[in-house]
Amino acid sequence: MLAALAAALVLANTGWSDGYVGVLETHVGTGVRPFDRLTALSIRELVNDAAMVWFFAAVGLEVRRELTVGELSDRRSAALPVVAAIGGVVVPALIYLMVTIGTPAVRGWGVPMATDVPLAVGVVALLGRRVPLGAKVLLLAFAIVDDIVAIVVVAVGYPADLEPVWFLLALAGAGCLLAAWRSHREALVLVALGSVALWLGLLEAGVAPAVSGVAIAIALPPARLESAERVLSPLSSYVAMPLFALANGGIALGGDALGAVWTTRVGLGIVLGQVIGKPLGIAGACWLAVRTKYAQLPPRTTMRHVIGVGLVGGIGFTVALLIALRAFTDPADREVASSALLTGGVLAGSLGYLWLRLSPRSGEDSGDAAESLDDGVV
Repeated sequence: MLAALAAALVLANTGWSDGYVGVLETHVGTGVRPFDRLTALSIRELVNDAAMVWFFAAVGLEVRRELTVGELSDRRSAALPVVAAIGGVVVPALIYLMVTIGTPAVRGWGVPMATDVPLAVGVVALLGRRVPLGAKVLLLAFAIVDDIVAIVVVAVGYPADLEPVWFLLALAGAGCLLAAWRSHREALVLVALGSVALWLGLLEAGVAPAVSGVAIAIALPPARLESAERVLSPLSSYVAMPLFALANGGIALGGDALGAVWTTRVGLGIVLGQVIGKPLGIAGACWLAVRTKYAQLPPRTTMRHVIGVGLVGGIGFTVALLIALRAFTDPADREVASSALLTGGVLAGSLGYLWLRLSPRSGEDSGDAAESLDDGVV
């Protein structure tokens, strides 16, 4: 994804920029009723609305695993990451609202909420055993919960002009997936029919259709989960996310674009939400939960580690950029939001890395799980 993002930045800031934008804005159809939106998708929209289904399906499998056998399967284990995620989405949104209140830019309140799981975990993995396993698991767990909240925000908070009839088709598709999930047999036909109906219904209804991937993954028969994960993980990491970065990461890095990050309410709201709101919300919520004995810190993890992973949690790109594209219709606001996400992500990641790098070493965790996380395998 980083290579694709770098390529997009090069294309957008060189003589190839016109061709780059022209290809992305090329429409694959002219709009044929009743499938107005499906047959009028641009290449960029095709990536965002279709290829990103693989990304959200991979997230759905991860969520399902965490809810069944992972950190979110037990109430006591799940309490701290859930609390951290709530603080990590509420405080950035509030900071953004405080900066933009009274202006049209207030619509972007959801942009600084999302954490980019692969990038955040990747930064912490660079620190190896300096960061205890408990802090790494906390980061992964609250980022997953954070993704769940962000997915709901994309689907519900930023619909386009809602088409009720198509939304009924989406509900019917969701019903098929629910029936498949509750079935004790491999109801693959129900999953297939429900997947198509849900995605198409959401697309034509004006709701972000890519989030249907989460429901599709959760509805898969248990016997198929392992094989689905083997297929979806590389599709998400090596196809969907790089395509998304290539299609949406072409940010003009001229003085005006970067300067606007610090001189516009959209830019300031996003950067402050990422760099200040995320760690403040995550660490503050965790401190309160531990202080009231509602939850406890993982083994060998201190509040200093929590602050560090909270800073790293401010890295937002994939879902955050998707929200920005839904929230803003003005191309100038979209450009500022993209630049702000890049700026805020670099700042948050750098500060989080330095904070954790300079933190005193904790006792080392043992076992294969610790080794796998230290190697960056999650």
